[in-house]
Amino acid sequence: MRILLSRALAVPAVVLAVLCGCGPTDRGAPAVADDGESSARAEPPAPATAAGPGALTAGGWRLETLGANGTAVSPVAGTEVAVAFAADGRITGTGGCNRFSGSYETGEGRALSFSPLAATRTACPPEIMSQEDSFFVALGRVASFDIEGDRLSLAASDGSRVLRFVAVEDTDDGDGSE
Repeated sequence: MRILLSRALAVPAVVLAVLCGCGPTDRGAPAVADDGESSARAEPPAPATAAGPGALTAGGWRLETLGANGTAVSPVAGTEVAVAFAADGRITGTGGCNRFSGSYETGEGRALSFSPLAATRTACPPEIMSQEDSFFVALGRVASFDIEGDRLSLAASDGSRVLRFVAVEDTDDGDGSE
């Protein structure tokens, strides 16, 4: 009986400890949870093809450029930075090294905002970590979105584009390999 009671209390204690560790950080990057897995190559979500606010959830998006209009840069070679917006208000993706998740809200005039995001804590080379930090900071600046064809642009409150994505196709053949 004593063993069963100890185990019954241990599970809620572990869950509480994990949830307490998922709050926002001071530097604008997402909160993290260490799962011990490298995830630089997350499975890409399905493609998005329709226009309009509903198209945000029509599939997945791969980062094409990061940065303001005049200083946009492409992702580091060999990394996949991608997001998927679910119809239930959840966002998931990879920052190039770590997987992340959270929630989002859309509003009038294509307004878009994100909750604090939670991410894994895999260490990657410095240039990839720098890219990922910049990506998470850019997500924190997002105030609106626009979809034109197979491109998704996320803009800051001043109207400058901070992220540009292209629709991606699902290449997963079901066996977990690429």
